[in-house]
Amino acid sequence: MIRKYVNQNVYDATQERLQFLFEEFDNIYVSFSGGKDSGLLLN
Repeated sequence: MIRKYVNQNVYDATQERLQFLFEEFDNIYVSFSGGKDSGLLLN
């Protein structure tokens, strides 16, 4: 896989990806384990 670097910050890239997901899929599931990382994601 070849990486393509763009002049975009992490926040904007995340927002773009989330927008794509919510437009393309009817249901989105998030796994939650109870650890620190998952707690942050859930928030």
